[in-house]
Amino acid sequence: MYHMFRLLDAQQYDKVAGYVGAAANNLLKAGCDFGLMCGNTPHLLFDQIQARTDLPLLSIVETAVAAAQQLHLQRLALLDTKFTMQSDFFIKPF
Repeated sequence: MYHMFRLLDAQQYDKVAGYVGAAANNLLKAGCDFGLMCGNTPHLLFDQIQARTDLPLLSIVETAVAAAQQLHLQRLALLDTKFTMQSDFFIKPF
């Protein structure tokens, strides 16, 4: 996690995607059918990470949007890392 944060601080997004994508590929080799990034911050680069692995990844953002729509929620709060809070990858889908 802290390695990823250092890369994000340095705006080395391609390295972050490679780092997390490599982890997803290890899960694929271990026999996993799908992956879920439990933290919000890696979703900043969700599409780039998904492009680096054949392991299907579930998006926490898409899942949150679907749940909010199903429950007819209008005002939601998000508390997270500075990387998530300074980005719009959660705001756009909502």
